[in-house]
Amino acid sequence: MKRLLLILLVLLPRLVFAGGEERILSFDSLIQVKPAGDMTVTETITVVCEGNKIKHGIYRDFPTRYQDGSGNSLKVAFEVQAVLKDGLPEPWWTEDKSNGVRVYLGNKNLTLEPGEYTFVLTYRTDRQLGFFEKHDELYWNVTGNAWEFPIDEVTATVELPPGAEVLSTEAYTGLSGEKGTAFTAGRDQHGRAVFRTGRVLTPREGVTIVVMWPKGFVREPTRAEKAKAFFTDNRSTVAGAAGIVVLLLYYFFTWLKVGKDPEEGVIIPLYEAPKGFSPAAVRYVMRMGFDDKTFASALVNMAVKGFLTIDEDPSGDYTLTRKGQDYSGLSRDEARIAKQLFLNRNSLEIKTANHATLKKALTDHRKSLAVDHEKIYFLSNRGILIPGLVISVLALVIIVLLGRSLAQAGFMTLWLSIWTVGCALLVYRAFSLWKAALTGTSQKFLSFIMALFTSLFALPFLAGEGFGLWVFANATSIPAVLSIFTIVLLNILFYHLMKAPTIKGRQTMDQIEGLKLYLSVAEQDRLNQLHPPEEKTPEVFEKFLPYALALDVEQEWCERFAEVLAAARAENRYTNSWLS
Repeated sequence: MKRLLLILLVLLPRLVFAGGEERILSFDSLIQVKPAGDMTVTETITVVCEGNKIKHGIYRDFPTRYQDGSGNSLKVAFEVQAVLKDGLPEPWWTEDKSNGVRVYLGNKNLTLEPGEYTFVLTYRTDRQLGFFEKHDELYWNVTGNAWEFPIDEVTATVELPPGAEVLSTEAYTGLSGEKGTAFTAGRDQHGRAVFRTGRVLTPREGVTIVVMWPKGFVREPTRAEKAKAFFTDNRSTVAGAAGIVVLLLYYFFTWLKVGKDPEEGVIIPLYEAPKGFSPAAVRYVMRMGFDDKTFASALVNMAVKGFLTIDEDPSGDYTLTRKGQDYSGLSRDEARIAKQLFLNRNSLEIKTANHATLKKALTDHRKSLAVDHEKIYFLSNRGILIPGLVISVLALVIIVLLGRSLAQAGFMTLWLSIWTVGCALLVYRAFSLWKAALTGTSQKFLSFIMALFTSLFALPFLAGEGFGLWVFANATSIPAVLSIFTIVLLNILFYHLMKAPTIKGRQTMDQIEGLKLYLSVAEQDRLNQLHPPEEKTPEVFEKFLPYALALDVEQEWCERFAEVLAAARAENRYTNSWLS
């Protein structure tokens, strides 16, 4: 009988292990808080191996990188000091993870036999403590929440520096973020805080403990040490902030030197444009740049002069038709448009098929205005932007080099550079289609369908853009990404701010402002006291309409003449011969 019992005692563990599941029988952690503020942690983990997931040993994930609420990084130390298996030294190695390190305990060249094994992992870490006004605190995830096995029992003992007394304890059990209470807490004979779970933890469940003690037993980092640690942990963020400061200082002092506008003069109503200025030239000088409306105001002025007509067909498409060959009545910039639009033709439809011709005419128009007015009336100072762009690129390169993952940050920089351009084109296309659908006079349904389709088509690409930015932020930091956006916005802002009128240009702008005042102010009685304007006739309306369009006051100008034009049409005294 005794012999039978002996055989059963020997075979029973093997039978249990052969038919059981892999699990952690016990997880014991001894956390020793040092006076210098670091900690030594010894974890004794006893597991049942069945050769399924536990083949060569076990691994332990340890987070070393955290983010605060502002997206700033915090990196803690993790130094393995010893690894044992069943009391004997055991091979180990580490592997970097996205937010920390994974420690493998075991010989990767040796497969474990089914059975029970006890691994001991001892490591050092720092910057895990919280320093408050009246107490210091340890908030510590004992087991982590990455285990794929049940844990039968968890025990944790916190050993404070000599003389430090435990003020209070707390603990939480369950999945990440849960605050279960399946634990007991107390003190042992040495005054150490001791925690023990009251049930089996299922996979992904863990234990987090909180221990508080009086101040003065652990050295709190000085402000200088905290600042040094911040700069070390957030090098990419610091690089981004430094890039913003350097770029802003460069642009600001350069703007003071070359971009500051001369003071405005006294603005009085004027009833004529500056001599020699076409509507397009007026807009070009006032904006110190070219846009589509500059081109449109030139076409309307050419129509008012009788050089061409603008006809709209039932489908909503426009056709420009030349009425004569005489260019003498056109300004220089308008003549450039005419020669390009009506080269070997007398009419041109405004549609996609003629995009190349229209683009060439628009380009020639812009060049003509630049030759006649830029550097005389204003300076664009584009060359000033080159050092700013160099600073911006250097800031981006340094952000990438100092990021958490050079390979990931570098790859995402290249990927986003291409992807962002594609997304911008899609968004611009969708915006244009929606604008046509909402403001067009015909084919609204087709424009609406095209706008909707383009918007839906763009959504996955925009989602990809968001994902790419998220990956880049993980490789650098959220503040670093915000720094890049800020740098881009600064370049765009100062591209416009660096444009500055010359003295002659400022005087001309004051005259144009006087014309705008006349075209926009509805209180004619006040203006009449200063200088009698021309009689309100359809001819006066057409004469100044292109200028009103160029100065963005066409609505006010049309409203002023609405009654005059209506009366003239009723008496058959006015017919718009250039727009139909």
